[in-house]
Amino acid sequence: MKDKAIKTLTDLITINTDNENFKNIPHLNQKIKNLTMSAKLKVYGSAIASFNIDNVQNTHTEFDFILVDIPANIYTSTDEIKPEFLEILKKSDLAIFPFKADAQELKTAPYIGRVVKELKAGMESKGKSLDTIIRSLISFESSKYKGAKGISRIEETLTDFHFAYGETHPPLLAPMVYRAIYPNMLAQAKSIFSSNSAESDIAKAEFKAIADQIFAELNINN
Repeated sequence: MKDKAIKTLTDLITINTDNENFKNIPHLNQKIKNLTMSAKLKVYGSAIASFNIDNVQNTHTEFDFILVDIPANIYTSTDEIKPEFLEILKKSDLAIFPFKADAQELKTAPYIGRVVKELKAGMESKGKSLDTIIRSLISFESSKYKGAKGISRIEETLTDFHFAYGETHPPLLAPMVYRAIYPNMLAQAKSIFSSNSAESDIAKAEFKAIADQIFAELNINN
C-alpha cells in the first residue's frame, strides 16, 4: 500500500497549497517510489543455478548487507556440492552452516569439513586464498536441555564440535536453543518480537546474542 499512501499524500498537498516549494512533490514522489523498488532484490525461485551473486552485488551497491538463504539441497545427484553453491561460498564474507544437535544431522559436519578443506586447497593451488569466514550455528531443542545439566550438555556439545571441526567451521559461541518458537510464531503470521511470553523473551535475547556474534565475526561495531 506504500504507492497508494504516497499518491494520496501528494494529491492532498498539491490540492491544498499554492506554495512554490511544493511544485517538486511529484518528483519526490517518484524518487520515493524508485527507492522502494530498489530495496527489492529481483531474485526469485529456489533453484540455486538461477542466482548470481556478482549480479546482485553489482546492481545493489547501496546495500550494507546481502543475506543469501541457500536451499537445503546443495548436493548434485552424485552427492557432490553444487558448483553454484561453491561460487557463492567463495564470494561471501561470512558463511554459516546450521546444524541441529542430533546424531543424524551432525553426520553432515565431517562432509562440510572436507568440502571446505578441498575448496581451500584448490584455490591455493591456483595462487588464491579462501577469505570467507566459515562458521556453524548449532541449534538445540529447548525441551531436551532443561536445567543446569542441560546447559552443561550444550556447553559440552559446542566444545566437542569445536574440537572436531574448529579448523574448518567452528560454531558460533551463541547457539540457538529456542529454535522451535520461530516456526510456531511464523505459523501465526507473527514473529518472536510480537509476543511477550517468557519463552519468546528468551528467544529475543538469544537472537540478539547470535546477531552480536555475527557482527563480531565480521568485525562490525553494531
